[in-house]
Amino acid sequence: MKKIARGLSRLVPELDAILTSPFLRAVQTAKALARFYPRAELERAPELEPGGDFQELLARIDKMERHETLGLVGHEPFLTRFAGWLLTGEKLSFIDLGKGGAFLLDLEETAREGGAVLEWSLGPKLLPRIKR
Repeated sequence: MKKIARGLSRLVPELDAILTSPFLRAVQTAKALARFYPRAELERAPELEPGGDFQELLARIDKMERHETLGLVGHEPFLTRFAGWLLTGEKLSFIDLGKGGAFLLDLEETAREGGAVLEWSLGPKLLPRIKR
């Protein structure tokens, strides 16, 4: 995870906040990620648990002080279905994330279903290869 987090930090130099599922493995992953983003606020978010509610997660994100870049650490297939919902308005999972993968969504001023744009998606084998 350290190599993946290092590669991600080369692609995304700053994270303002990291929301994580409260489940142990997700918290461990979020803490590993936070080492590369020392200024990021780390918060546990029960909305990211498997079977979480997309509207509740979106409401939490909207209630947060506006951040330029927010990291979410959670579980599959919830994360990719949430991304699919933000991208298309449908609860579809069409991003192949894998354990340790990442994607970047560009959200409008107010995040809403069907209003996001996928900037990139990379699997766990490619992220460690990112060079500065």
